[in-house]
Amino acid sequence: MEATKTDSVTSWRSSRLGTLAVACLAVFIDMILYGIVIPIQPRLLTSSGVPDSSLDIHQAILLASYALGMLVSTPIFGILSDRTGNRQIPMLLGLAALAISTVSFAFVRTFRLLVAARVMQGVAGAATWVVGLAMVADAYPSDDGLGFAIGIVWSFHTIGGFLGPLVGGFFGEYYGLPYPFLLCAALSVVDLIARLVIKPPPPRPTTGQATKKIGILAIMRNRKIFLTLIAILVYSGAFTAIESFVALWLEHDWGYSESKTSLFMLAFILPNIIMGILIGWMADRVPRHKIIAAGLLLHGLATPLIPLSKNVVSLLIFSIMFGITSPIIGTPSTPLLVTLVEQQLGGSSYAQVYAVFNMTYSCGMIVGPWIVGVIKASYGFAWGMMVIAVVSVVFSPIFWFGCSVELSKKPVQNGEEHLLSNMIPREAA
Repeated sequence: MEATKTDSVTSWRSSRLGTLAVACLAVFIDMILYGIVIPIQPRLLTSSGVPDSSLDIHQAILLASYALGMLVSTPIFGILSDRTGNRQIPMLLGLAALAISTVSFAFVRTFRLLVAARVMQGVAGAATWVVGLAMVADAYPSDDGLGFAIGIVWSFHTIGGFLGPLVGGFFGEYYGLPYPFLLCAALSVVDLIARLVIKPPPPRPTTGQATKKIGILAIMRNRKIFLTLIAILVYSGAFTAIESFVALWLEHDWGYSESKTSLFMLAFILPNIIMGILIGWMADRVPRHKIIAAGLLLHGLATPLIPLSKNVVSLLIFSIMFGITSPIIGTPSTPLLVTLVEQQLGGSSYAQVYAVFNMTYSCGMIVGPWIVGVIKASYGFAWGMMVIAVVSVVFSPIFWFGCSVELSKKPVQNGEEHLLSNMIPREAA
């Protein structure tokens, strides 16, 4: 009996479901710390000596610092993970960066050190996303549940993104600025235990369609992959522009407190969670490029509406629309990149595939808020978001016709396929 229990624990540690659980936890905690800063950012900056007249530009710099840390460290983690075949060590390095940034945010009160802490947070995010998603790709082939698995990861990403601002807003307002980050330090301990306990699957052998290792530059030169990266750039630019300016906009134009701002963010985060799982399920059944093209159109139409809100009802409706349309682009994009690398390039460098994704997302985090911020300064928040919306809508048909790729479906056994069968550990099957 004891031996059976030991075998069961060992089996779970190396199972597909265990791998997915650790990846979800890592993304969840990373996004909590990322989101905690959003509602209390104005007060963090003010307490660091930043004048009210330049809060906008300093907020954009702080966000760009996160993206810079992610952008610079992403290819390092991707190449290191693929070439060594070790997923766990880069994940632990990322956790060390997360711990440093957490402690810094709790006690640092100068702008330069806040920027340094945000850069370290970006480094931690790079390890979590690149290596965590590569682990999931190792466990779930692109034609065997990868879309659904990534949909679940994105939903935990969104849940963490929701809880972060909520915790930051309430703890920051009622207890003080250090307390949200001290809570994150405790969560980091949980994350550390999980990363040490799990036994990541080895990188998938290069058999079948995936027959060779492909470098980052070769991945980016492929036309269909390049179009997919543009879609990711537009999506991340729109989402981070909203994140960058919505807290200050609600505070100045609507008179919202930090805690009320964090509650408002429920309106576009909760629909995002539900849609993330649904779109992940669809991404295993419908050609992914068609889903993304539809998402570009719908998200483009929804993007400029939030700053056009005239009352609470319209604000809620437009925020829900924004939240519903966001995962239609984001969720299928990562499994589509894996499919394209396998089918177009015959490669299996999954950590580098997600490194390319991360680098592109980071660029969107820098470019989107910068464009919106420049236009916002002269013409207002709504016009800034309108520019990104136009690019998204115009690019939708270009992506539809230029990135056509079909799913390679496995034959269904016994005439039927159960949705959750892909989630069951192979050892238990």
